[in-house]
Amino acid sequence: MEIGENTEVTLQFSIKDQNGEVLNDIYEYTPYRFAFGEASKDLYPGLEKGVKGMASGQTRMFTVPAKSAFGERDKSLVERIRSDELPKGSVAVGNLVRKLSETGKASKPYTVTGFIGDWVYLDQNHPWAGKDLYYTVRIMAVAPVPEKEDKVTPLRQ
Repeated sequence: MEIGENTEVTLQFSIKDQNGEVLNDIYEYTPYRFAFGEASKDLYPGLEKGVKGMASGQTRMFTVPAKSAFGERDKSLVERIRSDELPKGSVAVGNLVRKLSETGKASKPYTVTGFIGDWVYLDQNHPWAGKDLYYTVRIMAVAPVPEKEDKVTPLRQ
């Protein structure tokens, strides 16, 4: 059976950047299962397109260009703030932080990218923005999507 509509896919994969640096290998040894058409495009963009038509036991390497993955880096999403505007604690390069608004609402996460004096540089781009993603995928199983049980409880008379 080939991967396509109405199939459930179990696979293992890793993602590297153009320099061969491993970005994510959590699923290299642990299977990842999804119903084709329902995989989170925000989590692994391009994965479904890359595996479509594959069958159990096949391995494939494919590239998802940055623009089709997490997009190009957007310089407008980088900002500089004073360090006293961040929550107290250990704020280090690479940490994810959230700024609090005057109403106390937390922002989307920022990655701390650097410090200069009392200034902290924050980046709201996805850490993989601007990077082509190099997938290595091994298909473990392809099966029809299981029928969903009817969750409706009939009225009793």
